[in-house]
Amino acid sequence: MGTRKTELCGNYFRMATIITSILLLFFNPFAFSQPEIAWEATFGGTENEFLHNGQATSDGGYILVGHTLSNDGDVFGNHGEEDVWVVKVDATGTLEWQRAYGGSDQELGRAILQTVDGGYIFAGSTSSEDGDVAGNNGSLDYWVVKIDAVGTIEWENAYGGSGNDRGRLLLQTNDGGFLVGGYSSSVNGDISSNNGVNDFWIVKIDSNGALQWEHSYGGSDSEYPYKAIQTADNGFIIVGDTESNDGDISLNQGEKDIWVIKTDATGNLEWQKTFGGSESETGFDVLELPDGGYRIIGDSESADGDISNPKGFYDIWMLKLDANGTLLSEKSYGGNSNESASTLLLTDDGYIISGFSLSSTGDVSNNYGNNDVWVLKINEGEEIEWEKNYGGTHSDTAQAMTFGSDGNLTFFAQTFSEDIDVSENQGERDYWIVKLEEILSNNSVEIFNVKVYPNPASDVLFIEASIPIATLQLLNVLGQTVHSASKTSQLDVSGVSKGGYFLRIRFEDGASATQKIIIQ
Repeated sequence: MGTRKTELCGNYFRMATIITSILLLFFNPFAFSQPEIAWEATFGGTENEFLHNGQATSDGGYILVGHTLSNDGDVFGNHGEEDVWVVKVDATGTLEWQRAYGGSDQELGRAILQTVDGGYIFAGSTSSEDGDVAGNNGSLDYWVVKIDAVGTIEWENAYGGSGNDRGRLLLQTNDGGFLVGGYSSSVNGDISSNNGVNDFWIVKIDSNGALQWEHSYGGSDSEYPYKAIQTADNGFIIVGDTESNDGDISLNQGEKDIWVIKTDATGNLEWQKTFGGSESETGFDVLELPDGGYRIIGDSESADGDISNPKGFYDIWMLKLDANGTLLSEKSYGGNSNESASTLLLTDDGYIISGFSLSSTGDVSNNYGNNDVWVLKINEGEEIEWEKNYGGTHSDTAQAMTFGSDGNLTFFAQTFSEDIDVSENQGERDYWIVKLEEILSNNSVEIFNVKVYPNPASDVLFIEASIPIATLQLLNVLGQTVHSASKTSQLDVSGVSKGGYFLRIRFEDGASATQKIIIQ
């Protein structure tokens, strides 16, 4: 079993019963200052484990997914070669359960979500047609598996054609179904068209896995998607990279460009944009902003084209777009070696970026050896407020980051290390989960006479304060706004999914406050 360091600090926000009358001191849970490690844990066996995604769960714990070559240590039940490996840990990083999924060939796990029934769904790819895999269309297929709260398979489906189809991304859609994405070289089976070598292939399925529609996007070369989100108009934004300069791609400035496509609710292409220079750029994450625009995070090798301030080799590159995809601003972050990003989170006053760094110059203040996990806080002016590296003397790379149910940051990484920040290594490459301390900033809000009730809530939240309220925003654990209202003292939450949220209150005098809310 993986180990963890002693937890160093308690939670500042606790699950609350109904608040009838309370004098609240609000702190902003999204404001941090170089957070130290609260606890960390590694999981794996004597071979390689490749962690690709993790999410906070409604019970305060976390769910992790990737794939494993081991069948010892923390890993039991490998079916052969590489299996998808799902690990569930509690709020302190202690292993609750683990399970390997697959057949006698290769399975890769890339994305996982908690579903409204308390279970989970993961997506990746499979080349098997035995074991847990009922069917295969040929070579590699997308593989989507719905499991219950303790990992038992409820249903699974493979999607694809006779070529290689690799599932990479997954999101739950507003209608209760799912969007699955990746890249495909097929032009048969479930795939109706292909523009070249590898296309973005996006599949919409219902809550039981039935295929509703699919679309391919690309040119005569290869396109690789990394992230998709559903937009306020129920369409989708998908970000990745392209090597093409034809087909659906109107312009390519170099080897690879960041490619952003906007579709309607049924996958029809509305617009597409490329961003980059004469070398290689890739987009890894995207956020929709309250003004309808977008923020994209990726990496860049270029020193020309759209890139105005390169640091050296590969940099983390952040872009701001308007609602039509026009580039409004961009900035690079890094040192004289290689940096790359994995996740972009929205905060109350800027953004959190996670990725990895090989530098110890420029924007990077330290390096323990090889790649370190690198976390940055960026303000709205795109300036670094703080940055910190985490890891050991070998390679450590962040694959995802989230706000936990208590508002603290947690990142999910692959590690080869077993020193400095990494307390143990089970074999080769391990899963590594790291919970960061909550560091309160100096801009904590003054004491207000505030009443928030009921909490937990199911229909309407009522807010009473001693000064006028400007806006109310309900944020999920990723920092994304799921519901909002202006100049009101109540918020209808009847249509919001169950779980933990943050209620952000902005007052007319410019102050803001945030309180943990449970929707039941």
